[in-house]
Amino acid sequence: MHFNGSLSSLTTFRLALLSVGCLPLIAEGGELTFNKSVGSSASIYQTSRDSGETDGYAVTVKPKLVSIYSSNRAYGAFTVDHSQIQQGGDLGSSYQNYTNYSLNSVTNLIENVLRLSFNAQQRYRAANQSDNLVSDQLLFQDNLGKTTNYTASLDFTSPNPTYVGWNWQALYGKTTADKTTSATNRLDSTNKSVSLNLFDGKELNRVDFSLSGQFANTTRANSQDFKTTLLNGNVRFGLIGDISFMVLGSDSEYQINDEVVSNNQRYINSSSYGAGLRWSPSDVRYIEVTYNNLEQDNLITKYVGLNANWAFTQRTNLGLSYGKRFYGDTYSADFSYNLKSFRTALSYSESVTSFSRLSYSIESVGLFVCPVGSAEFAECFQVEDLSYVLQPGEEFRSLNDLSTDVTDEVILNKVGQLSFGYDKRKLKVSVNLRSSEIEYLESQRVQNIDSIGLNLAYQLSKRIGLALVTTLSTRETNLNDTRGNDDTLSMTASMNRKLSKNATLNTSFRYVDRDSDNNARDVTDKRITVGLNYTF
Repeated sequence: MHFNGSLSSLTTFRLALLSVGCLPLIAEGGELTFNKSVGSSASIYQTSRDSGETDGYAVTVKPKLVSIYSSNRAYGAFTVDHSQIQQGGDLGSSYQNYTNYSLNSVTNLIENVLRLSFNAQQRYRAANQSDNLVSDQLLFQDNLGKTTNYTASLDFTSPNPTYVGWNWQALYGKTTADKTTSATNRLDSTNKSVSLNLFDGKELNRVDFSLSGQFANTTRANSQDFKTTLLNGNVRFGLIGDISFMVLGSDSEYQINDEVVSNNQRYINSSSYGAGLRWSPSDVRYIEVTYNNLEQDNLITKYVGLNANWAFTQRTNLGLSYGKRFYGDTYSADFSYNLKSFRTALSYSESVTSFSRLSYSIESVGLFVCPVGSAEFAECFQVEDLSYVLQPGEEFRSLNDLSTDVTDEVILNKVGQLSFGYDKRKLKVSVNLRSSEIEYLESQRVQNIDSIGLNLAYQLSKRIGLALVTTLSTRETNLNDTRGNDDTLSMTASMNRKLSKNATLNTSFRYVDRDSDNNARDVTDKRITVGLNYTF
């Protein structure tokens, strides 16, 4: 058995670490900390497929580094882990190594006015979304591809505006993947965007307004540019008491390519304008009802729109909206209910986007906050305040990572999610229900994905912890009236025992089962792993 690192991995490590190391030059007097660990594990597994049953084993060595820099003006967190794996069994012997890293940094060039952010990430995942729960570093590694994304953004907000306030953002990002679902088997996208928002200042009492615009251009290596121009605005004039008269308008333009796409439309454009009334008894309670015209090409559609937000209590909030866009009715919803130990969150959103643009989106809402670089749900905690601000060394964690296929295509993404969280004494529980409809506009392919995920951690004693991670997913794909279905169950039960202050013994059992309309995709895998982790 031999283990060695690659030059590319080492270079990546040095560049990312250098980025964090440069932060003290920007903001002196900060604190830089390092958390180092190394894990080793042995696994035995049995895999059953339509072609037969195979047995195998694997030995893994995984060093890991987490570095955090924090000062009054800057923050940076860098995590890198490198897995070296030797496998053997009925299918022969093999050797693989994988390097994952993430870097997030924020520098306040001018406090509360000008901020510079940089994010970078590299990880391995399956190009096909339905393989995410099955393929990993030990099973069906050929499905895995390396995806990387880098993002830099500059944000400005005008301080204490008197009459007119404004903020803007300029963003540059790049996403690459060496394995996709397309025939080119390669993704290389560059995204540039600029957004501007104008809003009323503190001295405007009877007139409120919000005007925003965004232009984004995604350059795709294997397709023509994906350009979007989004304009939105509303102006409100106070009438009587809490009632205001409002006018609003929006314009959306999506230029995909020069070929016929999405119901024979070359450009997916629409404009909407209307007027109505707003009732707002407080800043966190309002209901808007408007009468609108939607214009698309030569077609005009009249509709009644709704936009509402209502904070029933300090712990309960509901937001709803209804309108129309080029694809028909559009909705959004947000609901949150927060108790000391129990939280519920409901959301639904629709967007025209792409895999690379989703890579730039940072999810800022979560039921649990985890230490940066943590892989254990037991180390996370549930926030008590809905407006919780992350502290240095913390991050919101998506505990159920089911995304789109890795592809350069433009998608219409409709996602609904319901989450429950419980955190009290020795028990932590997170339940996540998710339903999405993804329309790939350039290939006319539609995916419907439903999933339920459970994360559970129980501290049996001071030294012993138990954990259970379960995900059940069903996916239906429709292409040219041809349907395909996959049902996948993934479950991992684990126990860890602290042997000393720095050493932890880990044992786990993993079970994966996928049932597909295509018998060649049916698979059942059972795995037992024993490992030791040491923190320096």
